[in-house]
Amino acid sequence: MPPVNIRFSPRGVPCIQADRWDALWWGLGQVHARDRRFQMEIQRRLALGRLSEVFSQFTFRADCFVRKLDLLGLARREWALYQEPERRILLAYCAGVNEHARRPWSMRLLGMPLTEWTPIDCILWVKMMAFGLAANWEQELLRGQLAAQDPDALLAWGGMTAPPGYPQVSGAVTRERLAEVRQEWDRVQCCLPGGLTPAGPGSNAWAIRAELSATGKPMLASDPHLTPKSPDSWYQAELIWPGGHLIGVTMAGFPGVIIGQNADLAWGATNSYIDVQDLFWEKVDHGRDHAGQPLTERWEEVRVRFRGSRKVLVQSTARGPLLAPPRDGYALSLAWSGAREGQFFRGLLGLNLAADLDQARQAMAHWPAPSLCYVLADKENIGYQAVGNIPRRSAGSGLVPAPAWDPQFAWQGVLSFAEQPALTNPPLGYIVCANHGLGHDQLSWDFNCGLRAQRIEQLLAARPLHDWRTFAAIQVDVVSLLACRFRDLCAKLPDGPYLQELRDWDGAMHRWSRPACLYACTMICLMEQVLPAAWHDLYLGPATHHPLLRQGGHLSRLQPWILNWLEADPARLQFLQAALLEAVRRLHQRLGPAHRWQWGRLHGLRLPWGRWTPLAGDNDTPNQTGYLCQGGMPGPICLIASFRMIAEVGKPTACRTNHFPGQSGLWLSGHYGDAVQDWLKGVYTSLSVLAESSRTNLLKF
Repeated sequence: MPPVNIRFSPRGVPCIQADRWDALWWGLGQVHARDRRFQMEIQRRLALGRLSEVFSQFTFRADCFVRKLDLLGLARREWALYQEPERRILLAYCAGVNEHARRPWSMRLLGMPLTEWTPIDCILWVKMMAFGLAANWEQELLRGQLAAQDPDALLAWGGMTAPPGYPQVSGAVTRERLAEVRQEWDRVQCCLPGGLTPAGPGSNAWAIRAELSATGKPMLASDPHLTPKSPDSWYQAELIWPGGHLIGVTMAGFPGVIIGQNADLAWGATNSYIDVQDLFWEKVDHGRDHAGQPLTERWEEVRVRFRGSRKVLVQSTARGPLLAPPRDGYALSLAWSGAREGQFFRGLLGLNLAADLDQARQAMAHWPAPSLCYVLADKENIGYQAVGNIPRRSAGSGLVPAPAWDPQFAWQGVLSFAEQPALTNPPLGYIVCANHGLGHDQLSWDFNCGLRAQRIEQLLAARPLHDWRTFAAIQVDVVSLLACRFRDLCAKLPDGPYLQELRDWDGAMHRWSRPACLYACTMICLMEQVLPAAWHDLYLGPATHHPLLRQGGHLSRLQPWILNWLEADPARLQFLQAALLEAVRRLHQRLGPAHRWQWGRLHGLRLPWGRWTPLAGDNDTPNQTGYLCQGGMPGPICLIASFRMIAEVGKPTACRTNHFPGQSGLWLSGHYGDAVQDWLKGVYTSLSVLAESSRTNLLKF
């Protein structure tokens, strides 16, 4: 068996060297199991709907919900599609995990057995992650609720309209069914173990061509915005084999570099926000759908610790699983393009070996889910490519739940890979992706507003040449263009307290800033005044949470629409003036005298060891620190730049990163949170460990 050489940097990042491609992934399985085995087990149990075997009745609703998705069935069907090259890699990775068969103390404390890791488990977490990133279903549910309550309000405040003649299930049926499904996953949300859910969606990624680079080579930056937790989703690694060098971040539980570079190509990823999910109204009568087809039914046994086993009935139609039991002849089903067949690992591992954009795209054509937008840079070209199945809709747009009995709303398969959004070598010489529409707004109602992308483009255009330092400055930039629009509106108000300070403000959300504090609080007060009362809980309260993804997308999406509404009519500035006065009152009540009004006193992060740390930024700054609304004030931070990477194409050893909170998931490890201070200060380090390895372990494959 060939040897596998694993060296570790002072930060615990492994450099894995081997003579065989599959042996590299065996080594990665070893270090994943060493540092993240508890995390891997929780992820597997979440995807299988088996958390209750450990956490008892507290996670029963979550298990029931996940069982409806049948991720295990999807994983088994995908495994059957793989051919020898991918099977060999997955089996080698699992062998590495199982070779390091040591049960962490956290698993012992909870009475969790250490069981064999299999290729099905690798695929399972990819499916769970893909479902979590495809968060359109919740938005669609909210819009359905709002349309049932007040269709005119949806038009006025949502900034979006249903297509003419779009059929609706009307009246009490709509309101009752939507409320019932809403309650179902509100209960799911309440029982999930904190910090153990999949990451929330977000991210920036951009690339520049060689003529804009001080190095003379294309450069790429990527910083995924995810839920702050410890351990986080990313695990840094470097892999070297004869003629090959691969570096970047992996995810504990499966092989492959998600964001990174090889000797010829660099790649970064953002959530595409393309709509790959639809809710369908179903007419159900005596176990059959509108077409007379019997519902697919199966009983799931959910074992609950200290409470025995419970049987759960899962029902599905041809569209997908029913999210709540049928009542009064109606139900809601969920269609998701990620449930279609595909070969994720053929796409990912092919990307890791690709030498240019063409080879990368050929590999990613096999990628079924998650739906991402990849920014790519080789030695000559830059581009982006959407990956993941996109449904082909013959009618409707995924705005609100559609009637399953109207054939025009049925999906007509998925778009071909050639039809998916893509771009190569734009004239400006750079490409920016930040969860916005990218000129393909017809594919979703849920793209972000594009303010982060606009700010990044401003900073890229401000210099003739860029290097890693200018890229790092962009990644930690805290200027909000939405705050700048707010400032300009304040300039139109009559004189009043703190107005001159707001008018002179540069829009930077520094943690010590008083104008930033006033702006954020005023925006929430403004939304309370302007939005219909029935919407407050949905956009400003606990109902903003996704059951499996606790993030504040609703708040950040609606704020730009509110300012659009104010800017359209000067008479509406009275609402802004009243909101500012109310914000001043709340800040006095919450923080005391005005000299104590600092953004970081409201906006911060509680670190894994309990210490409160003020943070700069907000939902719309390149350095995104998205927050929820709580009690009429800015609340908990739900999104951060969990990992920042700056890559110089053709030079993997020059790859620089900034990672929160640390490499290891073991409390007693010196690498559990050792990267936090560098992350807070924006200090970047070389990801390559070749020149600074601290110790060597020689392992046999």
